[in-house]
Amino acid sequence: MKILLINFIEFYELPPAKSLLQMLIDQGHTVSVITLAKEDYLSEQYRENKNVQFYNLVENKTTIQITKPQNLLDKVVNKFKYVLSSNLTVASYKAKLRKFETVVKESDLVWVLHEYTAKIVGDFIKKNARDYFLTVYELDSNSSHNAELIEFARSAKRVIVPEYCRAHIIKAWWELDKLPIVLPNKPYGEVFFKDHNLELERKLDKLANRKIVLYQGILTPERKIDNFIEAVSSMGDDYVFAVMGHPSPYLEFLQDKYQEKFVYLGYAFPPEHLLVTQKAFIGVLSYVATSQSINPLFCAPNKTFEYAKFSIPMIGNDIPGLKYTLDYYHMGKCVDENNVQEIVESIKVIEENYKIYRLNAKRYYDSIDTMTIVESALKF
Repeated sequence: MKILLINFIEFYELPPAKSLLQMLIDQGHTVSVITLAKEDYLSEQYRENKNVQFYNLVENKTTIQITKPQNLLDKVVNKFKYVLSSNLTVASYKAKLRKFETVVKESDLVWVLHEYTAKIVGDFIKKNARDYFLTVYELDSNSSHNAELIEFARSAKRVIVPEYCRAHIIKAWWELDKLPIVLPNKPYGEVFFKDHNLELERKLDKLANRKIVLYQGILTPERKIDNFIEAVSSMGDDYVFAVMGHPSPYLEFLQDKYQEKFVYLGYAFPPEHLLVTQKAFIGVLSYVATSQSINPLFCAPNKTFEYAKFSIPMIGNDIPGLKYTLDYYHMGKCVDENNVQEIVESIKVIEENYKIYRLNAKRYYDSIDTMTIVESALKF
């Protein structure tokens, strides 16, 4: 099958897109990808593969000052900065896409990745695609009543989401005839390293023989880790709380408030961050609802799979998106993120039963077969 992926968020910022691309390749499909800007690491990885073709609306990334993304909104703003810096209005943006009309029409299936992509190209895809899928990655209140997006989703051959509760919420929001397919954000494929990160390896060497309680991800109040830092720092020198992610105002707040109570390891371009992930003793996940958003409550983190890949137990806050993974599989503990003592006690429980939690983390990782889910979705 000739499949076209359209994605206007960089693959390194949207790991499930990269996983889907690799699954489609491994299933023997011919895959084309239309992206906003050229991504050199993808070109390098797939240079010798004749069944993959990349098309870029913007050939080279601009030198305009792009803020480091702290949340999804920042990512979307950055996309439009690329557009505007390339002297493209929204109208000319769509016009530029028309040069790929033949690619769209000749594809057996167009797979639109992300609801923001759909908002931009929805009319063009409906007019030119034989059939199309839509993957919705966020529970965005701005999308819940967007008439154009809802109509686009209703006309899609498949709607795909990364989490079970989200499937039911979106079905209700958009009054879909069928429940969306749940394709969890489990990473797929071999880890591709361009080279080793020697600076990062030196930082890890300094933490040798200590139990690393690790947080990796965006650093914003929506991912509250204040009390996790307090809890681990109170447990003695055998333990260390380590943080990885882009610099941000929230990181500066943490560094000012907690000073020597945690270690900041910087940011590593994916998948190099896995060099650190595999060294963790316990992985931390925290999603706190802000601005009346329900998106964090029904989180669908690829991070659970990244920790589980290396059989690492986890601790997270008590929300549906984590309760029915960490607790259900008995691979970690859900806690009140505001209760330092509860966090300490949960870490101790995990440590006392560490072998069991490790085995269950691996059981969780092995329980999800994303390849089969994609194969089934393509039978239409």
